Amino acid sequence: MEQGHDALLLLQMAEVAFCDSTGMQALLAARTAMLGRGRTVRLVAPGQQLARLLRITGLEQIFGVYPDRQTALRALTER
Repeated sequence: MEQGHDALLLLQMAEVAFCDSTGMQALLAARTAMLGRGRTVRLVAPGQQLARLLRITGLEQIFGVYPDRQTALRALTER
């Protein structure tokens, strides 16, 4: 979790080369667990294939996907 942002979990996705339905279920389970604790999950820097999958499934809107850590943090403070 980010220092000073206890309610936020940023998942760095740049190194994820493959994600199938099991991976998507794991992401959704993490999101559900965090929401139950009043926390937010954001995805950072997904690769092209993962970004496309998130867009097609509509999960891009559910998670919030950002190109880098700073942008994700800035979006949280601008709300």
